[in-house]
Amino acid sequence: MIYDETGDIMPTVKALLGITDDTLDTVLEMYIEDTITAVLAYCRIDVLPYQLQGLIAQMAAGAYRISGYGSSELPQDVTSISEGDRSLSFKARGGTSMSGIMEDYRSRLEPWVNRRGRVPSDIG
Repeated sequence: MIYDETGDIMPTVKALLGITDDTLDTVLEMYIEDTITAVLAYCRIDVLPYQLQGLIAQMAAGAYRISGYGSSELPQDVTSISEGDRSLSFKARGGTSMSGIMEDYRSRLEPWVNRRGRVPSDIG
């Protein structure tokens, strides 16, 4: 466990996912820590505010759902549906990056972004 908050966030992530046992704790811990790291980097802060723990749990649960862990096959998206003689086509998803998940929560993270010390690439 890299972050002290991981243990505090784990029960919430498990509740959001409907997980009642400890078999997936290692995978969930990885998602929580990856999410915390991404949020700290995005917000340019060193310590996770208590107020963001619920959001971290939602983001980690969402990342878990999207990635399809627990299955040996990639999650699939429906690409086409036909009514006559019924036809349904799927396309395997290539996974979702944390940056894509961050985009979904950008408005909730914005108040926590540290604006001091901006780098030139941020301007514009």
